Amino acid sequence: MYKVRTPAQIALLFPVLAFCAGCPIHAQAPSVERIDIIEYGTYTVDRRVQGRDARGINQATATNVQHAVPTTDIPARIGTTFGFRYKVLGKPEQTPVMLRRIVVFPAPGLRPSSSVKPLPQDEFTVQARIGETNYIFYTLEDAFELVPGSWVIEIWQDNRKLAAQSFTLIKADSGGAQATPPGAQTAPAAGEGL
Repeated sequence: MYKVRTPAQIALLFPVLAFCAGCPIHAQAPSVERIDIIEYGTYTVDRRVQGRDARGINQATATNVQHAVPTTDIPARIGTTFGFRYKVLGKPEQTPVMLRRIVVFPAPGLRPSSSVKPLPQDEFTVQARIGETNYIFYTLEDAFELVPGSWVIEIWQDNRKLAAQSFTLIKADSGGAQATPPGAQTAPAAGEGL
């Protein structure tokens, strides 16, 4: 039923309504507009391996990240790290968002010793913040990863692909696995500027 308000009641409600008009009723939901790839190629990193996932792929964290060579041609050598640096654009700034990183391997895929059949891709979730710059890499650490062909690193949010960068793994000239990643001699030493 509709209730008639007296002028005195309306006068009492006015300051309350005016105060609440300036208060946010709900927080703005994060909205990722796009991802910009800032640089790509090979990198030197200090890696700390956290273990293998259920499919046999090493999971690790990286520090002391240095861009070594801007290239999409990647020598298939143990120790090579490749990928890209990206920025998440959207609103509101500094809001955390969950993204999926997918690495698509060349056919027929990678075959870790723990896998019965080849893996066509590797996928995991990463947290990023809107407005911040992040890195996404893949480091070749095992012989089963030295598969020449097209490798694609993608970033997704839900069912929307936000970024993709293709790399071509080529057989190393030396004919074998090496521990020194390409471009390592060009990276600044620890303590030097970025």
